Amino acid sequence: FFALLYVLSNMSHYRELVGMQSGGISIGRITIILFVISCLVSGLQYYLYFELTPMAAQRLTNTMNEVQGKPSNAYVFQEVIYKSPSSDIMWFAHSVDIANRRAIQVEILVPHTETRRDSRKIFAAQAQYKRGMWELIRCRVVSFDEDGKTETQDLDTIEADFLTVSPHQMIAALRLPEHMKWSELKDFIFRNPHPSSIRMAEYLTEYYYRMAYPLVSQVLFLFSVAFAVTLERQNRAAPLFKCLIALALLYFWIHFTHALGNGFRIPAWLASFNPIVIFGIAGMYLFAEKVGWIWILRSQLASPRTTEESQ
Repeated sequence: FFALLYVLSNMSHYRELVGMQSGGISIGRITIILFVISCLVSGLQYYLYFELTPMAAQRLTNTMNEVQGKPSNAYVFQEVIYKSPSSDIMWFAHSVDIANRRAIQVEILVPHTETRRDSRKIFAAQAQYKRGMWELIRCRVVSFDEDGKTETQDLDTIEADFLTVSPHQMIAALRLPEHMKWSELKDFIFRNPHPSSIRMAEYLTEYYYRMAYPLVSQVLFLFSVAFAVTLERQNRAAPLFKCLIALALLYFWIHFTHALGNGFRIPAWLASFNPIVIFGIAGMYLFAEKVGWIWILRSQLASPRTTEESQ
């Protein structure tokens, strides 16, 4: 945004835009390359926000915890409780390490497929997620029959192919939405049952926010052209001051509506996209007025009336 302001204000100040227009090149054509660059910046932002930024946020949390003397591993979650939506299998884990795909001190309740009563209870000192299933280590399996009798069996390892839930799915509701990749957010929101709409509001808002926010590059492009391009010899600080006001208002409205979405005050999609739409329309109007599209439209709308009056 500031790079656009610097380039366009300098071109206006040194009359380079006047020279280009004298050669028959319109302002709209001059700014096409700048619009293409803003689209490339948006593409880069999409990649960063969808993949790299969540990982960086987790590393930042690790670093802050180390500085404050707290446990530094942000990938380890304590006292995890999870119920599988498809099989009703209940997990109780003392800790789940999503980086190493490992769980410590696990208790698993396996219900009967028909009666939904507990058919087995599995205790494991450790569980390792491999090849899409869990390997339980140092286990005790307590089986219950229909008469209420129990049978206990101690095993070194169990390859539990009926346990397919991943560590990321188990702790999804415990993670901050900004620490989750966009694909993980999508999987958590649309493929798992939700505890409540209020609880899911911040996840939905973050999901739509990552789709909407990179488009702010195009919005800022419109404002920079509208304020920085001028044929008058004026102080170059004037367009900068106008753009700073527009930028402050835009970011205030983005964070304000984002907070409303997190608090379940307005729909998540509306909270994420309405700043882009509102400021995008305002920027498009200012841009069209600057490059002359507004005047062309007005003349086209007025020309039929002139023809009718002449007839």
